[in-house]
Amino acid sequence: MLPLIVMISSFFIATSVMANNEDDVLQLLKIAEKNKQLYKKEAEQLKDQAIQHIKKSLHLEILNPKTASCTKPNLARLDQETERKFLIFVSFSMPKSALQALYAEAKNHQAVLVLRGLKDGSFKATAEYLKALEISVQIDPESFKKYQINRVPTIVALRDNEFDSISGNISFQYAKQKLLGVE
Repeated sequence: MLPLIVMISSFFIATSVMANNEDDVLQLLKIAEKNKQLYKKEAEQLKDQAIQHIKKSLHLEILNPKTASCTKPNLARLDQETERKFLIFVSFSMPKSALQALYAEAKNHQAVLVLRGLKDGSFKATAEYLKALEISVQIDPESFKKYQINRVPTIVALRDNEFDSISGNISFQYAKQKLLGVE
């Protein structure tokens, strides 16, 4: 009779533990769903802020007469440049001054800064950091894989389905000359 009582009490204890685990799992699922909704809302807010920032930036550049240029472009060079798109792969581990300098050059040459991911895994921390630096970026981990980026900064020149890249602490202008074969 004693073994039967031990088995029955063990069953009730195991059932109680399972019930607690189920409750814990359900609680964790509720927390995960709540976090998912928060992240989704935060992502939408960041997206809206980015769109507003872009619209504001474009508007200011168009209306600012200081940025307008009346010089005649070198058409041969322009054709060579417009055939290529440039991506500048960067990281939050880089010095702030380097990120700002690359952003300034990227902006002048219609290139794009690309990050692998978020600062501290947070949209909010990322947005605050980028706002403080007054820079904008694309977050695209797949491009890091696609173009085999394993160190930063790396500048990639895209043309059709081909790409060339150069890495190191160099100016965008120097990298562009090397990638285009212009001396």
